[in-house]
Amino acid sequence: MRRLLREKRQQILNRLDSMIKSHEAERLIQEPLSLSGMARYVIPVKVELRRELKGIVHDISNTGATAFVEPIVTVDLGNELREAVIEEQREVERILGALSAAIGAEETAIIRNLHLVAEIDLATGQGQVC
Repeated sequence: MRRLLREKRQQILNRLDSMIKSHEAERLIQEPLSLSGMARYVIPVKVELRRELKGIVHDISNTGATAFVEPIVTVDLGNELREAVIEEQREVERILGALSAAIGAEETAIIRNLHLVAEIDLATGQGQVC
């Protein structure tokens, strides 16, 4: 799953990088970098030229000079990445739930062993405060 996430991110970054480095984009782009925000990859574009880059405007800078646009050519990949992230989160939750249940099933033994360790600690004088 994590390999798939890395691959999707890299595909998006490769597409954005080629767009940023293109001669056509030179006049549109505010800064030659791509950013990940709100789980979407965007390009900072001069706000007055934002409609020339087909895509989704996700935000505008505080100064109003920059629009953060997700190019239409990366939207499908961004959707696939988002779905993979959700799937990964569900898998992590499932694993943590299973681990928690397994630990919970051993509650009595864990508490008994904790008491035994405390008794041993007390008996050997390790519980003394200096």
